[in-house]
Amino acid sequence: MKRLMIVADHPFVVQSTRLALRQTAGFQVVGAFDGREPLRGPLVELTPDLVLVDDMASPTRALTRLAEIHEHAPAAQALLMTSNMAADWLGDAFTAGAAAIVSTTLHPASLATLLRELGHGTVLLREHGAEVAGVDPPRHGILRIA
Repeated sequence: MKRLMIVADHPFVVQSTRLALRQTAGFQVVGAFDGREPLRGPLVELTPDLVLVDDMASPTRALTRLAEIHEHAPAAQALLMTSNMAADWLGDAFTAGAAAIVSTTLHPASLATLLRELGHGTVLLREHGAEVAGVDPPRHGILRIA
């Protein structure tokens, strides 16, 4: 069972994510945390496999949380949910540590499926056009959800 941590600054995001995952087996939500606060303690204590980060009211906070995940829970996959699909913002998010980025317009059932597949390592999500080191381009798939 994959351990999922949710990071958001609004309870609606937490509730809608929990509802989306209700019908999907294989997840244990280990906690929901306010994205306005540092995550070092919960990341070290809970050792999540996946961390879902909402882009929140402050994009700077979201980037800070992604960097914390990358630093304090390097084995965890960070998935950013955002309404901003501008190339420069996506680049900043990938640089900060996002393993995947998904639009907030994604259907909740699809979010659950994406989280499951990301947790199993069956989906490769990278910035559009980015190369995957050591993998011949014809042999890998790049999935960009926008």
